[in-house]
Amino acid sequence: MRLNTHVRQACWLLLALTALLGTWAQILDYLKLPFMQAQTQFWRDTLLHPASRFATIDLVFVCAAATVWMVSEARRLRIGMVWLYVVYGCLIAFSSALPLFMFARERALARRWEDERSLSAGDQLGVLLLVAFACGYLWVATRAAFPG
Repeated sequence: MRLNTHVRQACWLLLALTALLGTWAQILDYLKLPFMQAQTQFWRDTLLHPASRFATIDLVFVCAAATVWMVSEARRLRIGMVWLYVVYGCLIAFSSALPLFMFARERALARRWEDERSLSAGDQLGVLLLVAFACGYLWVATRAAFPG
């Protein structure tokens, strides 16, 4: 089985939108605060317990590694405005910015006619399981944030 370019592009956009909605649903209380107070409180809250520290450290280093890759890939494929994706990721949600970059990357690859790669059935199953886990965790986290 193959995922064609249009399907992959749609998947990247769907992931970006879902990640944006999921992350921003978690920060509604912070949006009620003045900007600097919200930033201070948010980062203070990431230090509350080992799980939040683990997740924050993990995310910060994944973002750093992804940024190096994004900038390199953007230069290789001549994708413009790569730093806008990075700034968007830092200010809004990196989990939404990365799929948006991947959408732009798919478009650049299609323009170069390099779309000969295909995902094996095992690759597709792995991706499906990872996305299912992410959606499941989003569901649980949202229910925890908004009980009742």
